[in-house]
Amino acid sequence: MRKGSKHTEEAKLKMSQRRIGKKLDERHRLALANSRKGRHHSDITKRKIGLANAIPIDKELLRMLYLDQGLSIKQVASEMNVSTATIHRNLRLLGTLRSPSEAMQLARPRKSIFYLARKIPDHPRANARGYVKEHVLVWEEAHGKPLPDGWVIHHLNGIKTDNRPENLEAMPNGNHCSGLVNAALRKHILVLESQIRQLKNINHAHADNESI
Repeated sequence: MRKGSKHTEEAKLKMSQRRIGKKLDERHRLALANSRKGRHHSDITKRKIGLANAIPIDKELLRMLYLDQGLSIKQVASEMNVSTATIHRNLRLLGTLRSPSEAMQLARPRKSIFYLARKIPDHPRANARGYVKEHVLVWEEAHGKPLPDGWVIHHLNGIKTDNRPENLEAMPNGNHCSGLVNAALRKHILVLESQIRQLKNINHAHADNESI
């Protein structure tokens, strides 16, 4: 090639496609490593790195959100109220970063479901990291018995983090989102309507007392 000449865009595209799937040889790898020698971070970058390193991170919560819940780095950063760079660095230090193929699979459109959980390793329903979904624990505490095998808990108002006992209904897994759910919802609506009537009666009684 003549000195000073440049590759055409077509030639650049062909060369880039020729390298797809090929590993760098030792000479090329060494050349890339030497190209970074002598370069330093700017003061602004150093300050950012220092601030990121100083942020305390709950490692167990990080593992639960990233591994157990399957959230992305951006979603984990939002949940923990830190930057994505901080989450990425801590995941790299823990050795739990997903492979590119796993990240692409999780990036596909899907319904995101986030459940609160508590760490109780000895619980029969604990996952591999010892966490149990909080709504299971609340239901069991309210009813004084373990959740039967093959049963799931439905959140009546549809809010997965609303774990009040009155918002939880247990049912067989095969009937989840079926007629039993509709019956449970109707029952919940009747209770709410009864509470509304009671509040109205109380308000009317107060109004009558004030008018006397």
